[in-house]
Amino acid sequence: MSLAEGKVIVALEGGYNLSTISYCMTMCAKALLGDPMPPLPPGLIPSQSAIEAITNVVATHRKYWSSLDFK
Repeated sequence: MSLAEGKVIVALEGGYNLSTISYCMTMCAKALLGDPMPPLPPGLIPSQSAIEAITNVVATHRKYWSSLDFK
């Protein structure tokens, strides 16, 4: 919130499963409010393709958002 000066847009794609989209929206709101998030199940690791996709997105946006320069 501090990086965006309080201006945040949340767009959730889908809505195919009302239980899931409700839970996701609740978790997004809680995260934005600074509430603690539930822990991930033990042993849960992201797939290599997910890591690569996130790394590519960060690399692309780093040119425009200095806050993504973690070095």
